[in-house]
Amino acid sequence: MTPALALLTALSAPAQAQDLIEGFAWNDFEYEELYNGRDGWDGGYNDDDWWGYDDGSGYTWVFSTTDEGGGDWGDGGPKDNWLVHEDVEAEDGMITALVYSEDDDAMGLVYHFQDAENYYIFTMTGGGRGADSPFDVDTQLAVLAKIENGRAEVLETASVYYEMHEAGRMALSFNDGEIMGLYWSDFENEEPDEVLVAVDTDPLPAGQGGFYSYNNGGWDDISAFGATVELWWDDDGDGIVDDSDNCESVANTDQEDLDGDGIGSACDDDENVGEGEGEGEGEGEGEGEGELDTGTPLYEANFEEGGKVSGCGGCDATGGAAMGSMLLAGLAAFARRRRDD
Repeated sequence: MTPALALLTALSAPAQAQDLIEGFAWNDFEYEELYNGRDGWDGGYNDDDWWGYDDGSGYTWVFSTTDEGGGDWGDGGPKDNWLVHEDVEAEDGMITALVYSEDDDAMGLVYHFQDAENYYIFTMTGGGRGADSPFDVDTQLAVLAKIENGRAEVLETASVYYEMHEAGRMALSFNDGEIMGLYWSDFENEEPDEVLVAVDTDPLPAGQGGFYSYNNGGWDDISAFGATVELWWDDDGDGIVDDSDNCESVANTDQEDLDGDGIGSACDDDENVGEGEGEGEGEGEGEGEGELDTGTPLYEANFEEGGKVSGCGGCDATGGAAMGSMLLAGLAAFARRRRDD
């Protein structure tokens, strides 16, 4: 079983046909290009340019070029060192990325990003006693939090930290008010090492997503993110993502809505279609304009040259090839060359 297929299996309730469908995918960071303000990426800390790296192995990376802490949420300082993409946009979805760090301070993911003062965030440190976290908690804790109006609300913590000098994976999910932070110490593992779960009864709306680095990285000890995917939740497994499904809880691929009230007939308990009702209903209602393309399931996705995605049954989410120590050594060597220039 591939790691991505295992992700689908681990997160699916046995009594449901719950699924995840691939939306946005990125594996196209270019060598020595700056990504804060490039190709749809936008960063919150102007002192950090976020450099791209590609050694031709099939994996590309972007890494934080600063190693600074301090500031407040939303003031443009080091605490705002996120890099988000404009095409990450689902409400019920998940962002997942490869992670690698030689530092021990905080790194993670952000999702439902509205602006510099409003988003969800999942961070971890390398577990060192001297590690820095943007939150007022034990730095050996993983933290799932909500940033709202420039204030941090810690939703859940766990006694787990990332493995330094190892390629892992992190994910941040939102589905109907349930927020999850997931971590794999080895990106090839079938099941996550840790899952943090919280519920937000007043959730943030859909928004952008991307990476986060706090006092972590720079040219001495890099902090990098690779092959990134946004997945869309499909709770009833009917191939229609929740954000577009007029009935999330019952499979209804036809999206039939006989009384035209926006609730699919399959789960409309008080549907009443009589004379004069159902006007305006047309073929394909509930589909078409504004609907998210259901895309390719993550476990069938394969990154090609240029970051494109094509079907590849049995491939894993990062391109189907094992990530070796040579790649990571090359990435670290590149960072040190840039530091010494």
